[in-house]
Order: sequence, then structure tokens, then C-alpha cells
Amino acid sequence: MRLRKTARRISELADVKNECDGLAQKGAQRVAQTGFGALLGWWGAVYYLTFQTDLGWDVMEPVTYLVGLSGLIGGYTWFLYHNREVSYRSAMNFTVSRRQSQLYEKAGFQVGRWEGLVEEGNRLRREIMMVAEEYDVEWDERKEEGDEKVAEELRKARRAKEGKEGGKKGKEEAEEE
Repeated sequence: MRLRKTARRISELADVKNECDGLAQKGAQRVAQTGFGALLGWWGAVYYLTFQTDLGWDVMEPVTYLVGLSGLIGGYTWFLYHNREVSYRSAMNFTVSRRQSQLYEKAGFQVGRWEGLVEEGNRLRREIMMVAEEYDVEWDERKEEGDEKVAEELRKARRAKEGKEGGKKGKEEAEEE
């Protein structure tokens, strides 16, 4: 009974979470596409000013050098400030997670509550499985979890937790050697 209630709550929140996650992903892709458009615009402007006007390469060379150097310094400063590795994936993850936080707040989605519900759902599932094994009964968890959204979210949380514990075990084993 408790698992069903928890599954219902997870199902309700999963819709909100998935919608916010999708919007955040699309927003981050738009930011990346805008950056690509800006780079194309920059190259077009440099080409035009170099070859189609009287400015020529003598004027444009120092401009392109200084703009490129400023971009490099600005990017380096940004990554130092945010303490992230310098990569496209890191910048994309940062953009997505920041937008997710904004959308969660706007939708009234509480991440702590979500994580607690998923953790409780997995704990209840584990307890029921242990009791079912103890009494030699087959238990169909799909009936209790309600729908596929709940099963998928619980599965994701278990995989994430196993990944973290696996990483810790690997470090401990390496230290023992």
C-alpha cells in the first residue's frame, strides 16, 4: 500500500520533472546554436571587412588577434570561476543544470522531495522483494509501481546509486593495494 502511494506521488512529479528537463535540454541546445551562429557571423564580418572594404588585413589582423585572445582569456576565466573542466560537454551540462534549477523553481518542483520519494520507493521495493523471497512468493513489482514512468525513475536512481558505490569500492580497493 505504501509503495502504491509513493509510486503515485513519483508518477505525478515525474511528469513535471520530465517536462522541465526537456525544456532545459532544448534551451541549452538553443544557446549552443546561437553561439555557432555568432561564430559564423564573426567570420562573415571579418571576411567582409578584410576583402570587401578598404580596411584590409593590415587593420583586421590585430583586431582578430585581440578578439581571439580576449575570447580565450574570457573562456579561461569562466572555467576557473565555475571550477569546471574546459569542454563543450561541461559547458552544456552547466547550462542544462542551471536552466533545470530555474524551471524546477518556477514549477514548484522540489528536488529534495523528489529524491526522498525515489529513495523511499526503492527502499520499499527492496523490502517487499526480501519478504517475497523469504516466503517464496513471486512478486510482480510492475503492478505495485503503477506505470512505466515510476519503474524507469526508480531504475535510474538505483543505477546512479550503484555507480557511486561502485566508484567508492574501486577507490577503496585501489588504496588497499
